[in-house]
Amino acid sequence: MAYALIAGLPIQYGIYGSAIAAMVAPIFAKSHFITLGPTNATSVMLLSAFASLGIAGAHMLSLVPLLILMVGIFIVIGAYFKVANFVQYISRSVITGYITAAALLIIANQIPKALGLTLPRKGATFYDSLTLITAHIETVHWVTLGVSLATAVLYIVLDRFFKALPNVAICLLAISAGTALWVGPDTGVSLLSGINASDWSLQAPTLAWSDIQLLASPALAIALLCILEGISIGKSLAAKTGARLNANQAMFSIGMANIGCAFFSGMPASGSLTRSSLSATSGGRSILASYISGVIVFIGAFVLGPYTKFIPQSTLAVLVIAIGISLLNKHAIRIVIRATKSDAVVFGTTFISGLILPLDTAIYIGVGISIILFLKKV
Repeated sequence: MAYALIAGLPIQYGIYGSAIAAMVAPIFAKSHFITLGPTNATSVMLLSAFASLGIAGAHMLSLVPLLILMVGIFIVIGAYFKVANFVQYISRSVITGYITAAALLIIANQIPKALGLTLPRKGATFYDSLTLITAHIETVHWVTLGVSLATAVLYIVLDRFFKALPNVAICLLAISAGTALWVGPDTGVSLLSGINASDWSLQAPTLAWSDIQLLASPALAIALLCILEGISIGKSLAAKTGARLNANQAMFSIGMANIGCAFFSGMPASGSLTRSSLSATSGGRSILASYISGVIVFIGAFVLGPYTKFIPQSTLAVLVIAIGISLLNKHAIRIVIRATKSDAVVFGTTFISGLILPLDTAIYIGVGISIILFLKKV
């Protein structure tokens, strides 16, 4: 739900995408190291892409399946031409710079929901979002702010003293119950929409040449990000067991998972660090681990989906802000800044570009400078 909220999509897109990606990828993967699903990086890229194009609402929802299909096709073509062999020449500083800028954009885009602000549109960049928040700060909804503060206090206490508990789930349940009992439906607090998974069906993307041209650049950027993110996670987890990852086969499974998501109302799928690590630490030793994860989410969509209508939007927004803050990795930033001058330049350029430009443009700039500096060294 949080990934869908980050991308500006209805929450069922995140749930359906998690289920489909986790069930489709194992069919084409030969390793169990990568568990696929929506991620922070791809979700905020989706938000930035449509915001920069000025597309929102029903028009955006009609184009999402085509965008995801294009992402999947780009990745499959890349796997055929063994593009994964060239990914190693792109500096890790690009991803660090992108994630840092994306984290700030995630936080800035959730602040209006946490405060109950009325904005004319979503911000396309971090700078644009801050400008919109500042200009409309007088529209703050005080009851919504109270619900947000209650969520923040509860989450901080749980995260401080009870780290082993599922704190996000506890916050959603507790604040939703409290809002229903003590705040009431007539106070103007916005709630999430309920999910009716029985309406979930196969929907083919609408193909139009003008739309394909419009979405080509963001689709290629998301595809590149999926490759960088997925392969780096897979290699890292494989190295811990002494195994080797077939990067091009992993790419192919990521591409097919995205194609599956395009036909079943999903989101762009990449290697999820959280889900991949959790699968490994929970004892997942085969590709069935990912499939079982997807089946559980699939069942959850039908059983628990209708109850999402009781969750305040501001509560989920505060939890997304907490996720965004957790992405600001001081240790990783310190390493790339101090490692070499080239890494520092790549990080700084990608980060600054991500603050003032759409994120798909920032990733292109970061990758381009990374490759140029690498070639200069060689």
